[in-house]
Amino acid sequence: MYAQQCVSCHGADLKGSGSPALVGQDFLGTWEKMPVADLIDKIATSMPSSAPGSLSRGQVADLVAYIFKANGFPAGTVELDVDDAGLKTLRIAQ
Repeated sequence: MYAQQCVSCHGADLKGSGSPALVGQDFLGTWEKMPVADLIDKIATSMPSSAPGSLSRGQVADLVAYIFKANGFPAGTVELDVDDAGLKTLRIAQ
C-alpha cells in the first residue's frame, strides 16, 4: 500500500521527498505525544495528495502500522483498528 500510495511523495525510505518525513526525529517532532487517532484522521482525510480521502479505513490502518514499524515501535497484541475510540487516548511515543 505504501509503495502504491505514498512513496512518490514521502520516499522509499519514508524520510520525505519534498513531503514530511514519516520516520525519525522529523516524524516524532511533529507527532510525538499526539493521539494515534490524530495521525489516522490526517491520513484518512488528506492523503494521498492526488486523491485526498480516497483510502479506506483498513488501508489507513495498514499505512499507520507500517509507519510505526518503520519507526521501530513495538507491535501490539491485536491488529490496529482505526475506528477504535481508545486511539484518542493512545499517544505516539518513542
